[in-house]
Amino acid sequence: MTLALARPDLSLRALRLWQRNWDVLRNTWLEELVWPFVEPLVTLLALGVGLGRIVQLPGDESYLEFVAPGLLAIFPMWAATSEAGWSSYFRLESERIFDAVMATP
Repeated sequence: MTLALARPDLSLRALRLWQRNWDVLRNTWLEELVWPFVEPLVTLLALGVGLGRIVQLPGDESYLEFVAPGLLAIFPMWAATSEAGWSSYFRLESERIFDAVMATP
């Protein structure tokens, strides 16, 4: 015995989900674009300048010159990891997007 099931139109469902994410981005675009540039600079100033006054390195290199390459390299990796992990989890768990997608005909 064979049971034939109709496949849902995934392209329309994907389009609706994309449209919802686009609508959210239109409302939050300023925070999404500004904060990834501001956060590394604030951290660099706090650690490089603030902590740099306390920490003394051997030689003539300042603490800001020592810590800046590492901080500026880690923030793009942190942003990608955060966007892939936390944002996906937040959409699935807190906003119940997965439940809404599954309930949509």
